[in-house]
Parts: sequence; C-alpha cells; structure tokens
Amino acid sequence: MGRKAAQLLAEMSEGVAAGYQQKDAADWLTRGRLLVEEIPAIRAQSVEAKGYARWIRTGTRDAAEEIYVEGLAVEHTVIQVRAIARTLYDSILESGIPDSVKKNVAVALSAASYAVAAHIDVPEDIKDATTTPSDDAREAGSHLSEALIEDGDSVDQDQIVKGLSIVANIGVIADSLDHTSPTLTDVLTPDEPGSAKVFAVSPVAQTSSLLKRIKRLFRRK
Repeated sequence: MGRKAAQLLAEMSEGVAAGYQQKDAADWLTRGRLLVEEIPAIRAQSVEAKGYARWIRTGTRDAAEEIYVEGLAVEHTVIQVRAIARTLYDSILESGIPDSVKKNVAVALSAASYAVAAHIDVPEDIKDATTTPSDDAREAGSHLSEALIEDGDSVDQDQIVKGLSIVANIGVIADSLDHTSPTLTDVLTPDEPGSAKVFAVSPVAQTSSLLKRIKRLFRRK
C-alpha cells in the first residue's frame, strides 16, 4: 500500500511537469480513493497486533506497538496522497497550476514520493541519517511555498491556496513517516471490540505470523 502511494505521487509529479489533463487528474483521484478504501484492512490488522501485545513478552509487545503506530502513519500518508490528487483535479478544472510554479510542484511531489519509498525500502539506512528523505520533502515543500508567495500578485489566488494546501499535505506525510506527528501517539484511536479480546487460539502462538502479515500488507504493491 505504501508503494502504491509512492508510485501515485511519482506519477502526479511527472504529470504536473508534463502538463497534465483532466483525464489524468481523474485517474489519480480514482486511485487515491481506492487506496483510502484499503485503510480499514490496515487498521484492523494494526489493532489486532496491539491487542495481542498485551499478552506477550516485552520485546514482541514493543514490536507490535511500533507496527500499530506504523499503521497509523500509513493511514495518514494515504489520506494526504488522496487529498493531493483531489487538489490537482480541482486545479485543472479552473485555471490550472501556474506555469511559474509547475516545476516546484513537481519537485515537491517527487520528493514526497521518494520519502515514502525510502521509508518502506531502506528504513535502517535513513533511521540515523543527519538529513532524511522526509527532510528533503519538507524543504521542497518550503521552496514551493516561497515560489507561490513570490508570484502572489500575478497568480490566481485560488491556485495559490491550492498550492499551499499541497505544501501542507507534504508536511503531514513527512511528519507521519518520521513518527513525529503528535496525532500518531497523542490522539486516541478506537480500539478493537470487546469480542476481539477473547481468543480461541493462544495469542502467543499467533503473534509471529500476524506481525509478518501486517508488514506484508503495509509493503504490498
């Protein structure tokens, strides 16, 4: 699912740079909506892992909690990707992205795509890095914001607002990938129903395969 989000961001970046049409934007939005429809499956798996965690040893419990937070991060990322697709669709229905900032929008989307992909494919390589792909995405978003403000007098104000909303979306993606967003840890998420707390099979016996299943679900194409 994460790779699908990264791929969609990459295609939107290329489309903006090339001068996309309404048909392209409609396709992106459709795919973004389909990604969002996968969220309940991820949430269920994450909650299941968190439920098992209370019955198992500390090390595995920590891993289950980490996967739970990772599930929330993926959920938040996918929602932002869908929002970006919607913004691009709305933009093309009006005057479209101003030529003066097309490159900045494309670069920002490309940076966000790489950040998502790197988070999935090489998490250990970027874990202790001084500058991470998420930082690069934030910087690209900052450059886009500056470009929009500089062109404020000559660009349709609605398009400036849409561009700034993309900047905000990319910021949320970066914070989610880094697990620095308070919404991942400080906001309560509905727990599993009471019936899910009664296990027909020992949770200890199920945990290993469950964690593997969740990781596959997050990374599947």
